[in-house]
Amino acid sequence: MTETPLLALALRAVATTGFVLGMGWLVAFARPRIAAAAVGMPVVIGPGFLVLALERDVAFFTAAAEAGLGAMAATVAFVGCAAALGRRLAPPLAVAGGLLAWAAAIAAVAPLEGLGANCIAFLAAYALLTRLAPPAVGRKRGTWRRGRELLRAAAAGALVAAVTALAGLLGAGLAGALLALPVGLIVIAFSVLSDSAPEAAAAILAAAARGTLALAVFCAVAAAAADATGMLVAVAAATLCSVATASLLAAFGRK
Repeated sequence: MTETPLLALALRAVATTGFVLGMGWLVAFARPRIAAAAVGMPVVIGPGFLVLALERDVAFFTAAAEAGLGAMAATVAFVGCAAALGRRLAPPLAVAGGLLAWAAAIAAVAPLEGLGANCIAFLAAYALLTRLAPPAVGRKRGTWRRGRELLRAAAAGALVAAVTALAGLLGAGLAGALLALPVGLIVIAFSVLSDSAPEAAAAILAAAARGTLALAVFCAVAAAAADATGMLVAVAAATLCSVATASLLAAFGRK
């Protein structure tokens, strides 16, 4: 296997930086359901799979997309656990607890193979944690400190570049899981827990958990369509379906 090229690193780093900046603004000023829709936009995972489509064969691409779908269950676990712990613990401890939940969920889904098994794993986690999630609560208009948010976004971009480089050296399963690593959400979760009241932070993170549905749709469509349509068409179709799902979450999700 070849090493991940600079193009892949640049695409994901820039996308993550933009995602964190945009989400920081939305968390401060927008309703939770808009934040949920923003989480579901494939601005980070999309470029990663585009690079796989350009560099890898269809078997590797499909396996990575299936693993990414299973890893979305772990992303839901991270957000849900961080939201729950954030009511009782300091933000660093809450995020650390969420990462432990993410690692445990990744270990649980790692043996799964095929689209069906990974889809069931995601739907089970999604149904459980979003059902337990708190409703949106009223909150005051937030603040958005440009300098602080730029630093957070730059740190997230650098971290995702390192993760992408590592994914390029690993097998399809680990590559898919690492491409789905919620680097942007880790930064956003810490920001939300640090800057918001516990109940408001829990509601915002619950909205983020609901937004992962659109990312799961991306992985599922990419995995299902790659062999029949070709990988580039599969990425395009997955992007369209993910954006459509995120838009529906914005239109009909909890306020």
